[in-house]
Amino acid sequence: MKIHITNLYNFNRNDMLVKKQHRIAEAGFVLGYREMGIFSFPVETDTPQELSKRIDGVIAALEADDVIFLQLPTRNGAEYEKLLAQKCKAYRNTRLILLFHDMSLLEAANGSQELYRELCKMADAVIVPNERDIIRMRAIGVSAIVSLDDPQETGGVLSSDDGGYETLCDSGFYVQKVLMDAVEIVFETQHKLLHMESKNVNDEIHIGFGLHDKTGDYSVWVGVAIQSIIEHTNSPLCFHILHDNTLNRQNRNRLVQTATQGGNRIVFHKLEESMWENAKEQMAFYTIGALFRIMLPTCLPDISKVIYLDADVLVNRDIKELWDIDIDDYYLAAVQDVDVVSGLVRPVVVKNHEVEADRYFNSGVLYMNLDRIRQKGDMCNTVLDCLKRIPKSNLPDQDALNVIYGKDTLLIDRSWNYFVRPIQNAGKRELENKVYHFVGTRCVLYTFTGVDWKYYETTLRTPWGMEAAGKQLRKSLDRVDYRLCQFEKLITQLSNGHKKYIYYGEETTAMRNMYDILTIREGDYRISGEVEEKTESTLACRPFSDLTREKDEFLIFVLPEADDGKGIEKLEKMGLIREKDFFIIPCLLPASQGGYM
Repeated sequence: MKIHITNLYNFNRNDMLVKKQHRIAEAGFVLGYREMGIFSFPVETDTPQELSKRIDGVIAALEADDVIFLQLPTRNGAEYEKLLAQKCKAYRNTRLILLFHDMSLLEAANGSQELYRELCKMADAVIVPNERDIIRMRAIGVSAIVSLDDPQETGGVLSSDDGGYETLCDSGFYVQKVLMDAVEIVFETQHKLLHMESKNVNDEIHIGFGLHDKTGDYSVWVGVAIQSIIEHTNSPLCFHILHDNTLNRQNRNRLVQTATQGGNRIVFHKLEESMWENAKEQMAFYTIGALFRIMLPTCLPDISKVIYLDADVLVNRDIKELWDIDIDDYYLAAVQDVDVVSGLVRPVVVKNHEVEADRYFNSGVLYMNLDRIRQKGDMCNTVLDCLKRIPKSNLPDQDALNVIYGKDTLLIDRSWNYFVRPIQNAGKRELENKVYHFVGTRCVLYTFTGVDWKYYETTLRTPWGMEAAGKQLRKSLDRVDYRLCQFEKLITQLSNGHKKYIYYGEETTAMRNMYDILTIREGDYRISGEVEEKTESTLACRPFSDLTREKDEFLIFVLPEADDGKGIEKLEKMGLIREKDFFIIPCLLPASQGGYM
């Protein structure tokens, strides 16, 4: 492993930034670091290919497992610096440490601030000029931070008020210490993991998660779930993360930081994506990470029991209460799927009478007896073989688990896997001792439910902090803003003369709520692909062909599931325009009335 540090050349020697970077680099040379020279040139004249070759020359000595200190700014611009960082990180196991000399880069008005924020997210550690800058870094989700001006190290003798940063840049010995501290931080997680994997803890509760994370969101959800467990459980915990190569280093480090609070452990188990090649098409509407749980018996050969949790849960009770349930005579303990029991959802295996509806369980919370499962056979192979037999399943992994283990599954209290959507629909403010499952939904702050706000507050206490919580807030505000825009467009159409209202789809709760908003009038009607007269229907149903022959002016209100999901496409093929001739019902309704979250 080698350590590299960037240094500026071909710039004005009297430039204070150049002087500071030279001093920092010189301190690195004393420690044996290698120089990575960066030269001034007119970046804007380079083609992308020329710029790429130029940066390749800068990093020519870089190899796998090396560490790079990138001093910022380079004066060649944010785009150059981002490409340089990306090329450095392209090597296997390289560690990138950013050293900021100018924190105003994060507030530039020309759009480059977003590029610098992206840089920070790629970094394994960041060095900032002053202690107060640590707060700014944490606000954008950076947790591994070192300050050049640290009052704990200088004994308060130096501070930003008396030129502390400039003085410290002149102090070669102190800068050496800062550089070494930064290197220690980036390797701290690795050392911690090695120690935890070899550690043996008595009476430990084992909890497993599956993590496939192309967007980065799933890691946050797992982190929030872990944080909620730790906040409600005093027993020793060991978290097992079954993941593939989509888990990036920064999220991995944050998961370690979250899970190891209070002396708890975390162990990562990497799975090869090629294992799931044959199941990818069937899992198209779900994350392939849902299948990772079936590897728990194999990945944890010396563990007899584990609690598996989906990433989208919030635990508001002591998880040990679940761990203490006796499952010695069962393969699994799980909760009935309330949507299936109520008839709202009809899985293929229930339709085929392979599983009774009142025995069908949701797989988002599973207490697994690994010893007994292993006695039955390899769980992964058994489930994948079952999936081949039920190719039309729209709940593939869950259906397979029900078919294979359902008869010997202990059905436990609903509070261990409590669906959030009915709570959001009812606007319920109170929190109870439950494991809340955001199945089919997400944290929605405009509903003002206790569980949504609890989720938001828990997110703030994770290493992702305001970066992730702010995203939740923005999504909620965007949804409200979008709905208002929809109504503005609708009002324009409603005020444009007397139009007939035509509703497209089945009479769901959302459809009936749309009736209430608009008020049914004489001449209005409902259409559907397959006409089924129902005495309980508010509006009689007519065939789609009636719409094609309609002579009057009309507005259509369509459900996205109309005509087996082809309704919107059929309207557009007629030449009808969205948000002018037709509106999608869930876009207009709040979540409590069947609208989109």
